[in-house]
Amino acid sequence: MHTSLSQQDSLQSGNVSVPGSKNVYSTGQLGDGMVDAGKKKILIVEDEADSLEIFVQLLSQVPSYEISSAVDGIDALAKVEAEQGKFDLILLDIVMPKMDGIDVLSKIKSTPEKYGKPLVVMLTNLGGEMAVETAMKLGANGYLMKIEVEPQQLLKKVREYLENAVLYSTPSVSTGATNSEQSQL
Repeated sequence: MHTSLSQQDSLQSGNVSVPGSKNVYSTGQLGDGMVDAGKKKILIVEDEADSLEIFVQLLSQVPSYEISSAVDGIDALAKVEAEQGKFDLILLDIVMPKMDGIDVLSKIKSTPEKYGKPLVVMLTNLGGEMAVETAMKLGANGYLMKIEVEPQQLLKKVREYLENAVLYSTPSVSTGATNSEQSQL
């Protein structure tokens, strides 16, 4: 059973427990085998408070990650610009108030001198929708389905994106997968 990250998950004593589920995901050894070439800066952009809290708490357990968050597209662009291209990865929700993720992605990718060249992975519940295809065409480096991702899968995917940044730098438009993912198809 896939657990939704938008559910009211909680972190208790180094574990992520999902209400209504018997599954408890250990976060006690998250630093083992994780990215260790200095701190990796990650910006999580999500307007749903519960989902944002879960993402931040989960990824903050990894000692080599420095986590920042934004609640909408305008806030995200301000933070990316203020950091002058220092974010390694942006997890960007597609559907948000004020400015959606597609517009944020477009601005980041079209203005690297202002926003740097971070990896951008879209967060969505819109699988196979036109928004995902549009994001990939605009230069998104991948996407994650929020309703299908379990905590350990999220950690694994984030680690893979950061460790394989060069492989993920060129998205594949035809399948919606990154070059690395397409090579596994």
